[in-house]
Amino acid sequence: MSTKTEEEKDKGVPETLIKHAKNPSIWHRYVWAFIQILAIGYCIAALKLAYEKGTVASFDFVVVWLLVLVVLLSIGGTCFLCKHKTGKLHLGIFIGVSAMMSNLMLIISIMTGQDLATRDADNIPSQQESAVAVLAVFCFLAYGILAILLFHFRENICPTSTNFVELSHNGFDDAVTYGEEKTEFDSLNV
Repeated sequence: MSTKTEEEKDKGVPETLIKHAKNPSIWHRYVWAFIQILAIGYCIAALKLAYEKGTVASFDFVVVWLLVLVVLLSIGGTCFLCKHKTGKLHLGIFIGVSAMMSNLMLIISIMTGQDLATRDADNIPSQQESAVAVLAVFCFLAYGILAILLFHFRENICPTSTNFVELSHNGFDDAVTYGEEKTEFDSLNV
């Protein structure tokens, strides 16, 4: 038996795919792209369900409110992930919001699933209700995986700066700032 080297195994596979597969700290971007596809499907199904006759108004409100939250998180999350300089606070907020959205999707999937399960043979559930239930389950899993990936690779996403400059010239020996960039105010010894 001959053993294949890594180069032989990787033949026929694009270099970019190999590079990304070996770098798990960017997997969150692919999960985010998958979430955006699920979010579009959820938005369509939720709007159709909200306009369907015979549904409970409070349930329609919850589904539409979650739709608004999904759109806001999609915009905010895309802005966060496309920024090159992000802080640890922003990352922590994004991880927390992703985890909470995962929980909200779990609740919606349970609500719609319970409604689907308790229907009798005469009351057939609509396709929109089934779609919301299924998409909410997948969104629950995707948002949860995203939060775990972001938490696990948080040092690679927002590296801690080790470039400290002490500010001893102003009389405060314990003051520390990040970076060595000079500003116009550095020459002022106030």
